[in-house]
Amino acid sequence: MFGSARTLEETWQLRAACRGPDSSLFFPPSHFERKEEKEFREERAKAICKTCSVKRDCLAYALRHPERLSGLAVIGPTYLGTIKPSSLEYWDGLAAALESGGVDGFVAYIGERQGIDPRWRDSVLRFTRERMLLQRHPEALVRALREVPRSQPFDLLDELRDLDLPALVVASNDEADPGHPYEAAVAYAEALPQARLVSEAEGESPLAWQGGKLSRALAGFYAEALSSAR
Repeated sequence: MFGSARTLEETWQLRAACRGPDSSLFFPPSHFERKEEKEFREERAKAICKTCSVKRDCLAYALRHPERLSGLAVIGPTYLGTIKPSSLEYWDGLAAALESGGVDGFVAYIGERQGIDPRWRDSVLRFTRERMLLQRHPEALVRALREVPRSQPFDLLDELRDLDLPALVVASNDEADPGHPYEAAVAYAEALPQARLVSEAEGESPLAWQGGKLSRALAGFYAEALSSAR
């Protein structure tokens, strides 16, 4: 029985996509890493996160144990405390499109359903295809697309106010990325006591898509967070 409570509480960690042989992608190597190697490693790591079925469990864990964290980065949040049936229909459809049509089906579904601004349509679909081709385990992504939208890390956005630690919220402008509403990122930034909201400049592709630029923003933020925690 000793330690069983912690084991039950943190069982979700055993299902985290970042565990296993690819976990090294989430940490810099002990040897010198060239810029292009770093960006490729980080793109691979983000691709793994995208397949994870316990992403919201990570946030729920942070809410329960803020003392274990030095900082929090939130990229393109969408969950605001409620789950709409239309949202579940979209994600279930996307999972089915990937399951039956592979990368082509996945990209086609986004092109048909997401209402992308014509100015950004080609870039969005190209970027989506590039990211999808990095996926080593598409079956894990299918599972995540069905499970993550149904998980609820909190009931009220106000619960984020308990996370009184440095936070970086990355927003995307709606013209290019309507699937991650800008107003949702603003809501997170307003709820998190020490949050800083960052986004791309007007006319640029979303910061979340710019691997190198996003990596530099995250590295700078984490350096500040760790410094303030000492």
